[in-house]
This record gives sequence, structure tokens and C-alpha cells, in this order.
Amino acid sequence: MKTRKTALASLATAFFAAGCVSVQEIPMTGASVDVVRGRELSLSVRDKPDFGAMTAGKMAGGALFGALGGAIAGSAMVSAGNELVAQNAIADPAEKIGATLGATLREKLAARPVAFRTRLSSDEVTEVTKAPSGMDLVLDVRTIGWGFVYFPTSWSKYRVIYSARARLLDARKGQVLAESGCAMPVADDADAAPTYDELLANGAARLKGELQKAADYCAGQFASKMFSLTLVAAAPSSATTEPPASAATHQLASLRPQPAAAPTAEPRPGSLPAVGSRWSYSMRDRLFNSERRQFAVELAATEGSSTSEVFSVADEQRRFSAKGDEMGFLVRRVGGQRVLELSPYLLAYSADPAPGTTAVTRERVTVPAGVFDAVRVNIDGERAGYGPERGIQRFVYTVWYAPNVGRYVQSRHQFFNRRGEGSGDEWVELTKFEAPRAR
Repeated sequence: MKTRKTALASLATAFFAAGCVSVQEIPMTGASVDVVRGRELSLSVRDKPDFGAMTAGKMAGGALFGALGGAIAGSAMVSAGNELVAQNAIADPAEKIGATLGATLREKLAARPVAFRTRLSSDEVTEVTKAPSGMDLVLDVRTIGWGFVYFPTSWSKYRVIYSARARLLDARKGQVLAESGCAMPVADDADAAPTYDELLANGAARLKGELQKAADYCAGQFASKMFSLTLVAAAPSSATTEPPASAATHQLASLRPQPAAAPTAEPRPGSLPAVGSRWSYSMRDRLFNSERRQFAVELAATEGSSTSEVFSVADEQRRFSAKGDEMGFLVRRVGGQRVLELSPYLLAYSADPAPGTTAVTRERVTVPAGVFDAVRVNIDGERAGYGPERGIQRFVYTVWYAPNVGRYVQSRHQFFNRRGEGSGDEWVELTKFEAPRAR
């Protein structure tokens, strides 16, 4: 039995180690502190990492069937763990750590916060230099491994495991100014540890509490080791947990119009654009490397929450009307082109989408028309297939709204066939915005 338990524990350790990334210990020097002081600071945003739910049953099955069994067991743990995270709206502790460290740097080093976040998808330092122009400092906190595992001496009891890495990046120079790693001390008292059911009872309250402790611990470690600072409490968030995408969509569906902007002014955040505003876009399917197609939209009239727009493709024009305060997709067909839009005037209504959820973040985005601070909304859903691809098919629609132009500046529509293969990747980008006075 001892040999078997040792084998299972080794498999669990190997599984967590597989998610590790390179970590260096780079504390800030006095000179680098002076370089940072007073500069703009953006927090990174990353996709939520896989969560490992390691039960004794899954591990035993993996150990019995060697390397193949271990791979299958690991896949099952991630699948089960991710499902638990989604069902219980469990937030990535990296979000809390980043907010706490950001508040500390603002207080102690006079770092200036910005209203957007920087999306990162890799660990390459050069990625941050490719971010939109004007980026300054980026605080990147990444969860390396998180999950729970049973005690090897008491298979009915569980302990939470968490590790993370933090980096302060200079986006201008592509340099790491400070970096450190953190691993929450692992509980060693099986008698005081929770059972599986206790860990996940009441919406996984015990698990969330343990992850909160991990976030507090690592935030303190990073502040001390990287910056030689003590923590300052972050401002409380309006949303402490991540609702499912469907809940975020529901939140955005109840909107009230704000007064229209003056006819000769550029759009104000929280107001409808002026009648006569015009947006020019290019559209291209990057999966099939299609040619760019151009179309333009002019706001012809508004009445209450109703909008009337003129879509132009080459010499052909069509007028479309819609209710601006209703959340949903709009399909426009002009000149042989089909344009899909999601509530194009979303930011003209009082329900400001809350950042920090899976569905909504703030980012700076670069398109041919310029660089914009934008609200990014992501919807992952299903649609009915047609033709030879009948059946339910998955799609992902992402759109970036910019308050200062009154409409979206970029959208991406990915769709997949019933086998999960990509069947389209349509990008729409703003190429020009014209306010009535400018025209």
C-alpha cells in the first residue's frame, strides 16, 4: 500500500509540475524604483488557467495503467476541475493579487492607473512591446498551478495547492524590471483538512476561502520580495466572483438611453453619437486569407432608443432600423456582403459593462483608424448549422467598443463546424471615424 500511495503522490506532483513556467527572482533596485515612479501602470489580463481536481479515484486509475493512464487521469482532472470552476464561479486568484499589488504600487511609488488592461497570451517579454503604442508599465500576474489534491495518508481529506508568478514589465523597452514566484504553503494536518464534499459545499465556499488566503499570501510575498514594500488594500470590486457568460449577457441586456450628444461634437461616453456620424470599416476572413472588403455606416436618425442607419457598400446603400437598447446580434446584408454586429451602440446606455469578468475586460486596441481605449466583450455560444453542416455548431464573437467614437472599433467572429474545426475567422476593423463637424 505504501508503494502504491507513493506512486499516486508522484503522479499528482508530476501533474502540477507540468504546468510550471520559468520564474526568476529579480528584486527592484533603487535605480529601477526611480525609473518606475510616476509612470502609467496597466494590469495584465489572461485566460483562466486549467484547474486540477485530483481525487483519489482518478489518480488510482491513472497509476494502474502506466503513462497512458496517467495522461488520461490528468485530462480527467482538468476537465472536472474546469467544470467545478465554471459551476461555482471561482475567480482566478491572480486577479486579486494583481489588484492588490497595483494598489500598492500606486500608493507607494505614485504609479498612475489607466482604464484599460493589457491582454497577454504568452510569457515572451517581447509580447508586451507589440501592445498598442502608448503602453508604459505592465504588471503581469499569472497563476502557474491551482487545484486541490487528497492527502496521501488520508484519501478522504483534501488540501488546496496554489502557485503564481508576478512580473513588472517595461513595455517601452521590453524589459523585466522585477519578477518573483510564490507557492502557498501546503497544509500538512489531515485531521483539520476538509473532505471533498466539505470543500465544495455552499458553492465551494471553503475552496474559495482557501484560494483567497493564497491570493493574500502571494500578494504579500510579491510586495516584499519584488518591491520591498508592505501591502496596501485594493479598492473593493463590484463583482467578487465571475458570473457565467450567460449571466454577463443578461446584465448587458437591460439598458436605458442617455441624452444624445450635441450635433457637432464627437460622441461622449454614455451618450448616443450625433446624427451624421460616419464609421468606415474593413472586413476580412483571416482563416481563408480573403480580400479586404469595405463598408461604411452613417447614423441617419435617432428617436428615443430607436436608431436608423445607412449602410454603404461601393455604390449600393440600404437603411436599417433597430432598437439600440436591446442586446442582440444584428445581421446586415448590403451589396452581396453580410455584416454581423452585436448591439453597436452598447456604450450609449447607462449599464456600463463591469470589467473583471470572463465576458468583459478593458483593453487598448490598435486598428487602422488609430489606438483606442476600449471595452472588450466576449460571447461564446452555439448556433444551428445549415447545408452540409447541420447540427449545433460553436461560435465565439468578440467585440471592442470605444466610447470616444460611439461605436465598436473592432470585432472578431470565429465559428467552428460540428467536428470542432475552424470554419471562419472574420475580422472587422474601423478604418476611419468622421464626426459631423469634421465632415
